[in-house]
Amino acid sequence: PVSQLFRARRGIGEGETDDVLVERCRNGDREAFAALVVRYQRPLYNGAYRITLHAADAADATQTAFVKAFVHLDRFDVERPFFSWIYRILVAAVPVLIAYGVLDEATAAVWVGLAAAVLGIGLAVGNTSTKPG
Repeated sequence: PVSQLFRARRGIGEGETDDVLVERCRNGDREAFAALVVRYQRPLYNGAYRITLHAADAADATQTAFVKAFVHLDRFDVERPFFSWIYRILVAAVPVLIAYGVLDEATAAVWVGLAAAVLGIGLAVGNTSTKPG
């Protein structure tokens, strides 16, 4: 289940805004990032599941998005919503899912178009006709 993707205590970070949690994380507080995980793991997983239609792939994509967000937290602009940023990281994984055969390009293009409309950003599915590796 989604609740087992990340083992973080419920209640951490309650009452704190995302930008405060990000700043705490940038200063070495890993529990602050755990609070962001608890806050957003379900909506990210749901988005990933809508892409993959497969629970294990959605869990992998969700975990990958959180790992990439953690690694690149210095690039996050606190003037923008954290969820939009991490959701965009998740959407950026779509070409990889296509390359590995999880999605066909037509399905991915429809999904990315919907995500772009919701987020108000420009996204596109690139040429991913060959498998990596």
